[in-house]
Amino acid sequence: MEDYDSMLLFQEGSCAICFGIRKVYDIDHDHAVEKALGSRASVRGLLCRSCNKTLSYVRDDPARLRRAADYLENPPAYDILEMEPE
Repeated sequence: MEDYDSMLLFQEGSCAICFGIRKVYDIDHDHAVEKALGSRASVRGLLCRSCNKTLSYVRDDPARLRRAADYLENPPAYDILEMEPE
């Protein structure tokens, strides 16, 4: 609990990704590091459930997240359908 409280204080009481304020946070960890070095070494921070699930959906792949951001900023349909974003 002490480590959790320290992380929460460091993160100013919010999710490390979206900065949302929740009552409870998931302890995010790197599964590969956990296998190699143990659970405490694998902890990355505290996330809201939504952000934690997002990382699992993209399989902790930063490149995939960057491509998702590019997609949101430049949807291909705008070019294909010659539309202007609103």
